[in-house]
Amino acid sequence: KEERQSIPFARQSIPFEGQTLSLGRQPIPFERQSIPFGRQRRTNRPNDTGVTRISQSLLADKAKSVNSMFNFLIFFIMGTFKKGILGSFSGKVGNVVGASWRGIAYMRSLPSSMRNPRTEKQLSQRNKFSLIGKFLKTILPVIRVGFKHIASAKNSAYSAAMSYNMQNALKGVYPDLEVDFEKVAIAQGGLYPANNVEAACDAGKLQFSWDETLQNDTSSEDRIMVAAYNPIKEEAAYDLSLGTRADGSGLLDLPATWVGDEVETFVAFASEDGSQVSDTVYTGKIAIVAAQP
Repeated sequence: KEERQSIPFARQSIPFEGQTLSLGRQPIPFERQSIPFGRQRRTNRPNDTGVTRISQSLLADKAKSVNSMFNFLIFFIMGTFKKGILGSFSGKVGNVVGASWRGIAYMRSLPSSMRNPRTEKQLSQRNKFSLIGKFLKTILPVIRVGFKHIASAKNSAYSAAMSYNMQNALKGVYPDLEVDFEKVAIAQGGLYPANNVEAACDAGKLQFSWDETLQNDTSSEDRIMVAAYNPIKEEAAYDLSLGTRADGSGLLDLPATWVGDEVETFVAFASEDGSQVSDTVYTGKIAIVAAQP
């Protein structure tokens, strides 16, 4: 039986071999191991000991510190939050901006200044965004129907339409970029459109026509969406339900001020319940002439 004694240590390592060190009431067996003292790290401790519990406590404290630092970084970079006792906020507080997008409250830090905000690549991207955005905003209700099936909780129909058209409906090289209307999409989907879809000017209005024959998953009650865009005036005219597939034709009214201009025309089909849409059919550039007296 060992007597309890105090042994002074000064930054040394005491080897134990086949002995037992008493720590309070908890015996700790050691086999050819050493316990470093001073600022060194203690290793090879057996489980379920007072030393282990101390180590676990230190690790827990360290984990809390790491977690606090992680939350701190998230707060200053980007974070979403639920309304607490103070609720969400909107606007700038210091270098933090609070806002809401699609029902999700979030915070973000102010962007750092750009080192070179006017490179040719950046200017080209801004020009693309401006050209497509200017067009899509004039037919936003059509876009919301035509790209609804591609939209998600994190990506609106408008964003989906912007992405597709920026990648596919532009031609030229900056600074001579322009919209390629033949490749523009006002809708994307798997519904069969129609054969012989056409557009023509009829006394200051647009006459659309299509083959009403049913094919594949089509229905006689499918709705016809049409849009006409005036690039000169940057205006649009559209109808989300010009008629049904069975009608075979429909007439779109235009502003009287469009007479003498040329407009880009588009058609898409949607099922009666709106669960399906077709891809876009480009029906050409049409010169608008006034009605004969």
